Amino acid sequence: MAVNYVSSTGLAPEVRQAYDLALLKAARPNLIHAQFCSKSPVPKGQGNTINRRRFSLLAAATTALTEGVTPAGSQLTVTNIQMTVYQYGDYVEGTDLVIWQSIDPLIAETVELQGQQAGNTIDQLARSFMTSGLTVQYAGAVGGRSSIGTSNIMSGTELKKAVRTLAGNNALKINNDYVAIVHPNTVYDLQGITEWINAAEYSNPDSLYTGEVAKLYSVRFVETTNAVVFAGAGSGGINVYGTLVFGQGAYGSSEIDGEAIETVTKPLGTLGNDNLNQRWSQGWKCTFGGTVLNDAFSCRIEHAVSA
Repeated sequence: MAVNYVSSTGLAPEVRQAYDLALLKAARPNLIHAQFCSKSPVPKGQGNTINRRRFSLLAAATTALTEGVTPAGSQLTVTNIQMTVYQYGDYVEGTDLVIWQSIDPLIAETVELQGQQAGNTIDQLARSFMTSGLTVQYAGAVGGRSSIGTSNIMSGTELKKAVRTLAGNNALKINNDYVAIVHPNTVYDLQGITEWINAAEYSNPDSLYTGEVAKLYSVRFVETTNAVVFAGAGSGGINVYGTLVFGQGAYGSSEIDGEAIETVTKPLGTLGNDNLNQRWSQGWKCTFGGTVLNDAFSCRIEHAVSA
């Protein structure tokens, strides 16, 4: 009778599934940016790129029709946006002695750590393209990033300006509000505003985004240390923080269908040139890519923070 062990060559499907679930569970709290991307997977066998189409709004038809006359009509304006998917991953390798002498359940601990690593990796990749948008608002109406000084901190006025920009660009809200991704240092500067509502005070606190902390001026705030910081880019070499405020359809992401994120476990005796079953490895891999879908539906507020 064939018996499957965690350390056997044929890893039991139930064990691998448990590892995959543990990896995803550990990754999820770190997926702050990526949770707001509209997903479009690439089918297997169809390369590593996918095209998204953005349709421009049609102008209002304010000219009265003439009886019996067919009007000229309107033409659709379509912009093709391409997303390229890449593969990412990492692993650790150990020996049989490490497993035998370890007090902790080593593989399970490693999977959890790698889940956090995978989530952090994907989130930083998402942050990279999400913060590349060209709609930028400099706090205090200064001329650019290098002019941001210590007094140009985030404020309610700056937030309302960003909301005005999105509304003026006809950006749709997400679940009746816009969303902002902010650094904890930025949250510190906003908490003193009277209208600030902590997430715990919501009438329905169960329907929160991952990382959501508060709401202000029709904007729901999601907090993360992964929020973009332009180190030393401001006046006098201060750090400049980028707060993203956006609406529906601003960003898109992709992956190879069915290959989003998975564990790769190599038990003792399954690695090459391991005749004495002395080595094992535990890793993860994923596919991911993304882009800005509509630059008019997001606004990056660049600002300083209080000391």
